[in-house]
Amino acid sequence: LGYIVYSTRMVIALAVTLLTVTGDLHDYAEARSLEGYPLAKCLDGSPARYYLSKGNASRVFVFFEGGGFCQDLSACQARTASFLGSTRTDPPSMTLDRPYFSRSPAVSPLLSSFTFAFVRYCDGGYFSGDRMAPVVHSGTRLYFWGRWIV
Repeated sequence: LGYIVYSTRMVIALAVTLLTVTGDLHDYAEARSLEGYPLAKCLDGSPARYYLSKGNASRVFVFFEGGGFCQDLSACQARTASFLGSTRTDPPSMTLDRPYFSRSPAVSPLLSSFTFAFVRYCDGGYFSGDRMAPVVHSGTRLYFWGRWIV
C-alpha cells in the first residue's frame, strides 16, 4: 500500500510539474461544416461538422466524438434538440482540452505537431446509418445518414 501511495504522489507531482513547465494544455480548433456534402447530416438534418486544428499536414489525428446510440425513434427524436443530434448551435470554434491534443511536446510527445480533426458525433448510430430517405416520427424528420459523415 505504501508503494501505491508513493507512486500516486509521484504521478500527481509529475502532472503538476508538466502543467507548470508547459503551460496551457489546450488547443483551439475551427469548425468546418460539411454543407457541401448533402448526405452528411445529423439526426435533425443539420450539416455534420468537424473541428480542425492545423499542424503538420502530413500527420493527421482524427478523433471521433462518442455519444452512444439512440435506442428507438422517440429517443432519436429527443436527440434532435441536443448536441447529440444536431450541430445547429455549435460554436465556430472549440477548445480541444484532452492531453493528446496538446501542442506541447512535453505533454504529448507523439502528437503535438499533428493536425487534429475532431469529428462531431450527431447521428445517433456510431457513424453507420445509411438509410437513404428520412424517417418521419411524430412529425419530425430523422436522418440516419451517419455513414456519409465519415
